[in-house]
Amino acid sequence: MNKQLLASAIALSVLAGCSSTPPVNEEVSAEIQANINLIKLNGTLARQKDGFVLAPILSANDSENKGMMDTTYWQFNGKTLFPTFKSERFKCRLSKDECVQYEEIDSPFLKVSATDSDYGDTYEKRVADGKKPGMSAGKVAMTGAAAVIVGPALVLVGAPLTLINGTANLISHGSVWNNKWVEFDHDSFYEQTVTAIQAKHGSLEQYVRYMASASVVYSELTQYNENLYAEWNSLRSEKSAILNQYLPTELTNLDLYSFEMPAYGDIQMAKVVIESQLQDYYANSTKSLLSEFDGKFANAKVLYVQQQQAAFALAKTASSMKRFIEKYERLDEAQLISKAKTQWSALVKKEQKVAFDNIKTIGDANTFIATYQYIDEAKLVAKARDLVAKAELRIQNEKMEKRKAVLAGLERWRKGLSVGDQTFCGRVIEAKYPMFQIAISHPLQGFSDTIWLEKDRVFEPWSGCNNRNNQLTPLTNPLG
Repeated sequence: MNKQLLASAIALSVLAGCSSTPPVNEEVSAEIQANINLIKLNGTLARQKDGFVLAPILSANDSENKGMMDTTYWQFNGKTLFPTFKSERFKCRLSKDECVQYEEIDSPFLKVSATDSDYGDTYEKRVADGKKPGMSAGKVAMTGAAAVIVGPALVLVGAPLTLINGTANLISHGSVWNNKWVEFDHDSFYEQTVTAIQAKHGSLEQYVRYMASASVVYSELTQYNENLYAEWNSLRSEKSAILNQYLPTELTNLDLYSFEMPAYGDIQMAKVVIESQLQDYYANSTKSLLSEFDGKFANAKVLYVQQQQAAFALAKTASSMKRFIEKYERLDEAQLISKAKTQWSALVKKEQKVAFDNIKTIGDANTFIATYQYIDEAKLVAKARDLVAKAELRIQNEKMEKRKAVLAGLERWRKGLSVGDQTFCGRVIEAKYPMFQIAISHPLQGFSDTIWLEKDRVFEPWSGCNNRNNQLTPLTNPLG
């Protein structure tokens, strides 16, 4: 820390102890705080031979890189001016010479000490301890070098070298200290970052205004970029859908345009330039997409026609021709659907006539009807229905004739029935025509073992007896 900064820090400390604060314009402070709240971008501190400067490009994402081990570039949060990378202190063991590798790193901010120091506290640690590190509206609004003060490391100014030297002597004589602390000097980093900012922007206030504007512009450009990208992808999807009607074909994909925000300069002019770059990128990409589509479309169409022609040549049956029609009717590039429908009709007629001639049973006829009722190209379904109707009528008449013959025989048997004759459920023991008393062959427990039946309810022995609660019926009714 230079003498001017140290003096300013001491002055601030004294003022704070006396409960005195430099006057701050509240309106200006509110404006600055509003701008600080808008900052969404990160900056980078770059090392030069004679000091540090701001790198020319801002970033929206945290970049770890080598982090606190880096020796050339260090990314900082645009709002707090603290590192975006992991910068917590950690221990290295002296017994295994772990510390040597860190001591040899040529970094102005990496410290290897026997004790932990306040300057090693991260932004998060300081906030957790109730401190207010980094930029604030009040600090920015104040004039002079006081704006760069971070705070807690002041008590160590002038002491670390003596302390470290003493520690080295203790270690060489078998000290109980077995490790050292590897720390990132956040105070020095903050100071150098502010100095670099003031050198480029003139003041922290100007920096805050620029970063707020840059963050807003970045959001606008990002949205514009995403909109153009979405439009391009919509066109690609549309063209891909057209190609895929013919053959599965991939169109070249496109990456979202990557643009960089300048860390200083005229932000509005930069916006105009980047917008122009975006427009050129997507315009050229659209031109390339359409050119690629035209080439692939012509090729896909040729291959599609060849496939359609080959499929037509292979369709030899009504079912395969039907599948051909269903597949290519919507996109008939080979102009074969009309011919295919004519051939399909002819194939159906031929197959239908063969199937009709092979009808032998009612089942065959019903299968024929189910198969061809909606594609009756040979007009034979009605004839098949007539065959079914005639066959069913014939069967019905045959059943009626058979029933008449059986009934006539049964009536003759009943008229000749006399005492002692066997019936379907037992022997006749008394006859009073047309009533017969039957001695039940297998009487049920709790029921009478005889029963009177009218002649129309008496059947021949071969019919078998079904006795349910003394209700006698034939097991096989000859009349159906």
